[in-house]
Amino acid sequence: MSSFNPLNVIFEEESEEEIDDSKEIQIEEALKLYQNALRLHSQGPTCFEEAEQAYKELFQSEIFTYPESLSETKWLELYGDTEVEDDIEDDLAPEVSGLTTGSDGTPSTLPQILYLAYKNYGQFRLDRLRHKLIHIEQDLLTNSPPLARDEIFGAASIGLDQLVEALGRDETDLELWRRVSRVSEFLGSRRIARYCLEAVLDTGDVGTTEHTNTFGLEESFAAEQLKSLLPLIQDYLSEARLLANPFQVKSLTGPLKKLVDPCPYLPKTSVRLLAEVNDLDAQKVEILVPVRSWAAVGKAILIRIQQETKGIVNPDPGASYFLTIPPKHKDLPSNGAPMDPKTFAPVLQAPNGAAVSTRNKPRHEQSSIEAGARPAQESLTAMILQPHDQAVLSPTEDGARTDKELMGLDMHSKKAETDANGEMGNQPPEGSSTLPTRKRSSDSAELPDPNDTVRSRSKRIKARCSTTDPTLTREETAEDWAKWFDQQLHIYVKADDLAFQSADSILNKLHCRLLGPPLNLKEAMYQQQQTLTEPPGGQLPQTDFISIRALKQLLDAWDLPKSRAFLNGGGLQDPAKGSQVLGFSTFLEQSMRETQSVAERTGLPDDLELDRFAQRTQQMPPEGVNQLATQWLFYILLGQAFPPSGNVALSLYQGFLWPDALKETIVQMLVQQDEVIFSAMDEVVERYSTLEAGAELYYARDEAANFVQTVFELHLDVYGRITNPSSVVDMATRTLQRDRLCRWAALASRSMNQASWLDTTVTGGKAAMTHVYVRFLWSTVVCNNLLDPSSGEHTVACYHDIIRLLRSEANNLGVDAIVISLINNAVIPEVSVSAAEREISRLTTMDFFTNIFSSDGEDPFAVVDHLEPLLTLSVARPKSAANFESQVSQHEKSNGSGVSGRTVSDPTLFEALQFLNRASLSLRLFLWQKLRDAYSVINYPAQILSCNLRSFALIVQHLNSSFYINLMSDNDSESFLHWLHKVDDLMSQILALILTDANAFDCIDHDHILCLMDTVVILLRTLHVFALWEDSIRVGQSQPPIQLSSTANKAQIRSAEKFREMIVKTWTLQYLVFREATVQNQSVFQMSSDDLLNYLKFVHYALGLRTYCGLANRIFLKLAKSEMLRMKPQEGWDIDMPQIVFDLYGLKISSTVSDVQEHACESSEIDRATALEILDLVMLHVNRMSIKELMKSDLKFAVDKLQQVIKIPKLSINTAARQFNKRLVNSYLKSPINPVELFRSLRGVGGLSSTPARTEGFQIARRGWYFLLGHISLTKFRSQKRISAGSTDDLEHAKVFFKHDLEFDTERWETWYRLAQAYDTTLEEYTTWTADKLDNDMAALVELQRQAILCYTMAVAVAARSADASFETTSKMADLYSDFGTRIYASTREPFSMKAFSLQDYEKPYNDAMRGMYRSQPFRALHLYPAWKFASALLRQASLQKPNDWATFYMFGKVLWKMHNCSVETLGRVERTRYRPVVDAFVRAIECVPDKRDSRHPEKDPILEPHYKLLSIVHKLVQARRCSAEQGCHILKATHYSRRVPDIQESEEWVDYMQEVLKALRSADKANWHHRMVARAAHTIYETDPDDLRTWLGAKHELTQQIFTKTMTIQVWKPDNERAGRHFVYTGRYVSFFVQILFKLKDKDSLEALARRIRKRGGDFVNHAGIWQELSFAYLTFLRDRVKVQAGFDFHPGFEELVFRTKSPEDFAANAGRLESWIQSPATTCVHLDTLRDAIEFKKLNNGLLKTSIIEELIGDIYALIYESHAENLKAKETAEENRVRMRVDNILAGPVPHISNLELSSAVRADQQAVDPMAIYKRRPTTITHREIIRKAEALMVKPPPIATPKPAVRTLTSMGEPGKSPSIAVVIPSQSSPKDVISVPGSPGSVHDSADDESELSDVEDERAEEESKEDESRKAQAKAPLFPNLFSAKNNELRGGDGLREPNGVPLEAGDGEGEPATRDASAKAEAS
Repeated sequence: MSSFNPLNVIFEEESEEEIDDSKEIQIEEALKLYQNALRLHSQGPTCFEEAEQAYKELFQSEIFTYPESLSETKWLELYGDTEVEDDIEDDLAPEVSGLTTGSDGTPSTLPQILYLAYKNYGQFRLDRLRHKLIHIEQDLLTNSPPLARDEIFGAASIGLDQLVEALGRDETDLELWRRVSRVSEFLGSRRIARYCLEAVLDTGDVGTTEHTNTFGLEESFAAEQLKSLLPLIQDYLSEARLLANPFQVKSLTGPLKKLVDPCPYLPKTSVRLLAEVNDLDAQKVEILVPVRSWAAVGKAILIRIQQETKGIVNPDPGASYFLTIPPKHKDLPSNGAPMDPKTFAPVLQAPNGAAVSTRNKPRHEQSSIEAGARPAQESLTAMILQPHDQAVLSPTEDGARTDKELMGLDMHSKKAETDANGEMGNQPPEGSSTLPTRKRSSDSAELPDPNDTVRSRSKRIKARCSTTDPTLTREETAEDWAKWFDQQLHIYVKADDLAFQSADSILNKLHCRLLGPPLNLKEAMYQQQQTLTEPPGGQLPQTDFISIRALKQLLDAWDLPKSRAFLNGGGLQDPAKGSQVLGFSTFLEQSMRETQSVAERTGLPDDLELDRFAQRTQQMPPEGVNQLATQWLFYILLGQAFPPSGNVALSLYQGFLWPDALKETIVQMLVQQDEVIFSAMDEVVERYSTLEAGAELYYARDEAANFVQTVFELHLDVYGRITNPSSVVDMATRTLQRDRLCRWAALASRSMNQASWLDTTVTGGKAAMTHVYVRFLWSTVVCNNLLDPSSGEHTVACYHDIIRLLRSEANNLGVDAIVISLINNAVIPEVSVSAAEREISRLTTMDFFTNIFSSDGEDPFAVVDHLEPLLTLSVARPKSAANFESQVSQHEKSNGSGVSGRTVSDPTLFEALQFLNRASLSLRLFLWQKLRDAYSVINYPAQILSCNLRSFALIVQHLNSSFYINLMSDNDSESFLHWLHKVDDLMSQILALILTDANAFDCIDHDHILCLMDTVVILLRTLHVFALWEDSIRVGQSQPPIQLSSTANKAQIRSAEKFREMIVKTWTLQYLVFREATVQNQSVFQMSSDDLLNYLKFVHYALGLRTYCGLANRIFLKLAKSEMLRMKPQEGWDIDMPQIVFDLYGLKISSTVSDVQEHACESSEIDRATALEILDLVMLHVNRMSIKELMKSDLKFAVDKLQQVIKIPKLSINTAARQFNKRLVNSYLKSPINPVELFRSLRGVGGLSSTPARTEGFQIARRGWYFLLGHISLTKFRSQKRISAGSTDDLEHAKVFFKHDLEFDTERWETWYRLAQAYDTTLEEYTTWTADKLDNDMAALVELQRQAILCYTMAVAVAARSADASFETTSKMADLYSDFGTRIYASTREPFSMKAFSLQDYEKPYNDAMRGMYRSQPFRALHLYPAWKFASALLRQASLQKPNDWATFYMFGKVLWKMHNCSVETLGRVERTRYRPVVDAFVRAIECVPDKRDSRHPEKDPILEPHYKLLSIVHKLVQARRCSAEQGCHILKATHYSRRVPDIQESEEWVDYMQEVLKALRSADKANWHHRMVARAAHTIYETDPDDLRTWLGAKHELTQQIFTKTMTIQVWKPDNERAGRHFVYTGRYVSFFVQILFKLKDKDSLEALARRIRKRGGDFVNHAGIWQELSFAYLTFLRDRVKVQAGFDFHPGFEELVFRTKSPEDFAANAGRLESWIQSPATTCVHLDTLRDAIEFKKLNNGLLKTSIIEELIGDIYALIYESHAENLKAKETAEENRVRMRVDNILAGPVPHISNLELSSAVRADQQAVDPMAIYKRRPTTITHREIIRKAEALMVKPPPIATPKPAVRTLTSMGEPGKSPSIAVVIPSQSSPKDVISVPGSPGSVHDSADDESELSDVEDERAEEESKEDESRKAQAKAPLFPNLFSAKNNELRGGDGLREPNGVPLEAGDGEGEPATRDASAKAEAS
């Protein structure tokens, strides 16, 4: 079905399809053009022309007009750094993902088409260059007409541009980078070539980063190219790094070497070097001028002259000279014309002063120029952004913030910095200038912003925007920007309004000139010069904005000369600096400096008529450089030109003001070429003197006369300068210049005699020559006066003649007056009647001033007598004699006498006054300075100030005069800045005088004050121009002048700093004047303090907003501080003063953060006097904050800094009251606690009899400063979250500060209270982390408790009688009662147990008549129940004042419970407290506890203490039958943890009910902090049946779940709301209970583990020794019971004595040895041995903590049991074994030698030792067996024997076995350190029974051997009878005595000695083997 589409509806899909189809079609058409151009390009040189045309058609395609087709640099050049339109982003987004190609290899996307088009066209241009390069090289080599350099340069440059465009599309083409590098090197840019090669190597700088491990082929080629390029640019360091790179490939050889150069057809040398052609024409000499200016041309000529003079260059004879001047750029304006802001951005200033434009230059050249200009610009563009400034945003984004900020300007920053994100996101409006930036971003690259996903517009809006007029859009954008800039500047405008209004309110009351609105000032700044005659807005008078506009014009064109003029100053200098002496010669110098005419002061443009002069030199080349110099001088002196803004031709000498550089060049030319010029002109004058008068020669003659006269005037100017009093030119130079002046004066006289002005028939020449002639007459008079100053009367007569001549000629010419302005001559600035009258006045009044400056006039009183009347009258500027006489009369009447003895009719004074009124500003300032110096000698500060103020007013009025309407010349600008510099110096002196002398305004009357106010207003308006100008730069509305050099940039920064300081000084001076005006006009100012305070406040705000207030040595801040401290009672003082203190000292003393802003002031250290002054302010803000807020604020840091300065005054001789109070407080803190004083303190009774201490520090203490410091230190410690013990320095500091506060006044209850808290906190710190002090230093803890209680007592007493009834005080007193009650209760409970109230240490001797001398306590100590009662009274009072404090009710309930549950002895006769108040207190505590966790602090655990305590108390009440189970359930309903547990009725169910509630509480304790609930659960289980095993196991299970771990680690910590030290008490109780359970369960392992843990962690328990004793008794009892069970009889203590009572020591020793050997045998088993071992190990663990006698008793009993059980059996076994062995030996040896056992052998050895020892006869045998010996034997059983050495076979020697009468040798191996394998043969020793181990067990073989040796039996027996059995024993013994290796067995095993008590060694291996 067909449908109709309405015409007024645009369908989205159709629109989208149409747009897409059109773009695709255009891309396809461009693709066809590209393929055609590529085809023609590939066909070679024959088709180059057709290919060129094809490429042109390709680049004219529509695709190259797309915005996305533009490169980044082109986009920035056209549009700036603006955001890409949405439709462009939408179209470009799918195409920028990459470069793709179709299946046939053709490009398929727009980016690739662009890339390939530029790349192939660039290659095409290089191919054409390659084709023609052979012919071009031949032309260059044969010196044929250059086809040449231009063609090579053009072709290569075009190709390079196209390749660069291709790189902009795809920078990954490495081969293209190398090609660009090669072409750039060919064009002479090695810097670009190096950059491209380094881009291939993927490194920013060679050597700075590591290359990849391997290079590809392209990288290798690039490395080879770079290796050959680096030596050419002399970068040897980079070359060395490149060659030293380990990853660098080896040098390419073979065919690859040929592929290194991507363009081998290009020559190796650059094109510039190829075209060096020798110029064979020596007839023309070219003089290159670097800059387009007259000064540069003159300097170039002078340099050429000097070169030829010195022989550096030798021109050919007859050589002609011509000038080559740089062409004039059409975009470059001259210095005389203002520059269009639109052309400001692309025009940069070169370092040499030449202006360089980047408009028509290639892109790479523009980039280099911009890069060179960027550092200086960036250093300036970070100079005005302040910390409080907001980012510059686009005005079209509806106020939405972006991440881009405008590059600002911060001229007063110490270091110029640029923000990395400092870019302007949008194009600024027309009229503001910006520089392009090279920073890349997604906007500048035309990429869509990934974060901007929601900003889009509909197609209709896009279409509508595209059809609108672009001009309208620009207008709307400009308006948006204007509004947006107004919004950014609003904060500054508002601040200025407030400051100006505060000043105008005072000015209006005095009817003075007002500052007016700042808006009018801003309008005057931007008003055009054509409308300067009308005031802006009708507000300011027309003469009030001249200086405003002048300064704005200077700021817009600021440069280095202006900076130097402003910073260094000029003109009249201060004599204090030693530069000048204010004598008569200086006066003469100043008197000759007159004000020049303003209307004709037009600056000479640098290149005005310069091209015409250069063209003239080329058309008529001068013959010789001297002739060229003369022509240049002739043209500059006599040439005429039209000014830029005029229609009348003016002389370059008379009509234009020369720049200083040109003036200097002209003078140098005149001096150096004087002989040449004088000879030439003398010849011309001489030639004209011989010719007849003719019309055709007159003009040439007049021209020559004018030239001679001008040179004469210039020489006169030079001579006047070098002969002034301040000149330092030597006499020889002056003499030479005098000769030149005289010669030119004579030549001028001759030329004047021949001039045509005498001939009146010539038309047009009379007027001109009349001026020349008058100039000649005037110059002659001045010359004669300079050469002979004594002829004053003759000079005056000459000036009268000149006046008559000028008036006569004026009448003849029909003009009012003839005024000849010579603006370039300082000696003769003007020739006119008025100038002549001024000279006459100067000369006639010279006598008057001579008397002033004479030697007699050096007397300061004489100077004052002469100068003061004159200068005072000159201030009013009288215009006539009548006015003068009237003013003199008024002066006489006011002074009561005549003016220095002169009458009104004194003509000398009148002439002097007239001369002074016409004199220059410098002369008047000179005289005021002379008068000031006279008063300085007299030391009259008031008059010194008056003179400075007069000078100050004169300069400011001059700056606002019509002289500076048009600042067209550099001299005018420098003059303006010089006077500003002088104003700054004067303001510094004025402010110093006013601030240092309180009577400085004594000589300033009301009229002078009013005049001074007007002057300051004018200056303030003028200087505020800079602030407004800087504001516009700060927000990006305008750009600062560009300074390329670092020197200019630094000078500009210093100049800006000086401007800011002047603004600060001016505001300061205005306040001082206002203050004086309020004093002199008190009737007008009824509330002067309010006006002055508002002025300081608003001016400070305005200055601080711009960060000015910290400048000028912070003079305004210091003044504002002193003034506000003087006006502190005024409203707003406490708000404004913190900002001033922060700016001065960096201290934030405000309680509100918003009151203090950052003004970027350099803070200084505060002194003690200032700290004491602001102490009231600090305390005022401190009292507005809580102590917790104070600790987190910056005010706390300020308090610490102030205390470092204030310090605590030391005790001195004059502080007797302080010393007395200090001793009184210390004595009180050492006194005992009197119960009577405790209870009396509740009624406000109690105190110390202190003495008022009115010494140093009393005012500080009275303000609460020392209390504040102590409170801060205390709060700092208490607020710290600690997990271990730390330093208590803060607490000690707090105590010191509190005690120091009490030294001045003991009636401060809060100081006592905080001191008590300090002691209490110290006690808590000592008892929280360890129990060491509780066990070892309880006396110190008792002292801390006593001191805290005494302080609490005094605090309660003082507060009860003197505290106010405010809410804050009531809250603090409630805390006092609560803390005091808690302290009393804690001191009555463990671990302190009433020790603080004990009086044992306070017993004193007393005398009684009845009893005599006795010691007794001073009073009765406080008992337990009264202490609880007193604590309950305190807590009850605290609960009344703070009814919602759960901790108070919780502690109150605990105290009541103790009073209810105490024993009868403790209760006494007092009625017991009922349990209902106890329950009510805990119920109230539960009601006050937050039910749930705080959502702001979810990490905090719930408060469970009141819930558990209520449950515990109710359980005890039920168990004690004081309430029923039903009542207990009802009471526990107060806690929500019992609501889910069903109620019970019977008491039997109570335990289960209680366990369920307790389980709910334990579930709420997620962190397991509340250990008491676990212990309560265990006790409840245990108490159900203490004799049942199940209850034991249940209790153990509960305890091991949380408190005791498997390794017996005790996990008991202090909960947050538990008293310090109590958890150590509970830990001891838990251990005792757990030991009891383990003992019943016979859990030996747990007991041992617990014992080891407790023994090591003594600091975790109170009464650690008692707990250890309890555990030791349990463990030892367990061991004894165990032995009893094993023995089967009653093993009671004392069994040791029963066993060993009848034993002899000998038998005991023998049996002990046997027992030890048997026990240490591996096969031995003994049931009592493990118990003995446990007892001995426990003794070691005990380590003397418990008396060892108890443990040793158990050890001895167990050893006696073992001895009794096994000793006799072991003895019998050993006897039987010895008999058996003896029989075996007898059978074997059949000899008389018996077998000796090891035991007997050891006895024999000991017998030998005793025989050797001579002291053995004195030793006695023990008669009884001691307990110590038994313990040692028992412990010896547990000694592990050393490992048994493996027996080694003995080495036998058979050398003597066959010999009769000799026994075989026995080899004894004695291992030694030196020779471990040595064998010692002992001859004559019998054979050992161990020699043949294999034959010992075979008796038959032994008998056979004996049968065989029967014949030798007798001989053998005889030999054995004579020789010992072991002859080596004696050798070994002797060896041992000599320090050898000791006694050893034949197998090498050492024979061990006994244990030192006579026991034989039992280490024989054979015996052990037999026993086993």
